[in-house]
Amino acid sequence: MEKKLKTAIGVLMAVTAMAISEKIYVFLIYIFAAILHEAGHLLAAKTLKLKIRQIYLDFSGARIAVDSNTASYVSESMLALAGPIATLSV
Repeated sequence: MEKKLKTAIGVLMAVTAMAISEKIYVFLIYIFAAILHEAGHLLAAKTLKLKIRQIYLDFSGARIAVDSNTASYVSESMLALAGPIATLSV
């Protein structure tokens, strides 16, 4: 069975470095913003009843792979916009 959540080792190292740095508030703001952004995508996927195959975290951000058989162009567009909308709503 394939893992639903994957991450690059560099991301874990960077997050650890930020967490132990002197500027912990920067780390907390970054993590909060990233979680809120990705939660927007995930909420949209669940609302649109899209099957999530995998979530992958790397330095460029996160990618959510959905089953292409269940996603239309409109639903993929709504899914893409949901993250920034969630971030801007705060």
